[in-house]
Amino acid sequence: MGRNQENPMRKHFSFNAASNKSTCQVEGCGIEIIGNHGGNLQRHIQRRHPELFEKSLQDLQNPNKRPAADGQNTLDSVIVKKPRQVQVA
Repeated sequence: MGRNQENPMRKHFSFNAASNKSTCQVEGCGIEIIGNHGGNLQRHIQRRHPELFEKSLQDLQNPNKRPAADGQNTLDSVIVKKPRQVQVA
C-alpha cells in the first residue's frame, strides 16, 4: 500500500520504474530526474519553469476558482461547509 502522492507537480512528469527516472513533460524540456520524489520534481518546476510553478500555486490557493473541464461547476464550488452550532446554556 503506500502513501498517497499528493504533490500536484507530479502531473508534469512521467515516471519510468525500470530506469527509476522521472521525465519532465513540459514542452521543450525533457530533463530526466533520478527518482520520483515530489520535492525534487517540485524544485525542478520552480527553478526551470517559474511561470508554470506560479500558476500551479494560484490553482492550489483558489481551488473553487478553477473552471471544470466540461464547463460545469464542480461540487466543491457549490457545497459550503457550515460550522457546527453549539448551544451554550
